[in-house]
Amino acid sequence: MLIFDEVIKHKEIYNLNGNKTCRTAVRAICFHDKKLLMVHSKQLCDFKFPGGGVKRRESHEKALVREIREETGYFVRFVGNLIGKVREYDISKEKDSSVFESISYYYQVVLSKFYTEQQLEHYEQELGFTPIWISVEQ
Repeated sequence: MLIFDEVIKHKEIYNLNGNKTCRTAVRAICFHDKKLLMVHSKQLCDFKFPGGGVKRRESHEKALVREIREETGYFVRFVGNLIGKVREYDISKEKDSSVFESISYYYQVVLSKFYTEQQLEHYEQELGFTPIWISVEQ
């Protein structure tokens, strides 16, 4: 059973059944010592759950393991249950579609105590992605 299942519309979109560009992503919810692992963007001054896009023919679990290691440097010990889903809609930037749909699946993840250097993509480096442990209140 999902703890949350949300729909977000970023702009007024009248036909959600029109031509769509779709993206599937996975996100990790990792707790340790009453803190939550987030990725902070220095440029955008915001936080996001670690994770990212699922590649073609890649399982959610493999995508989570890869994305967490790339964005935070941490290794995954265990991928737990699916606990939530967020479906987002926006106006597409693609010429052949009118709607951009992004579905993010949130999983409980247990990390190993081992970690390595981040392996960020160029745009993530420019945004200043940094892993940070924060209290839930923050």
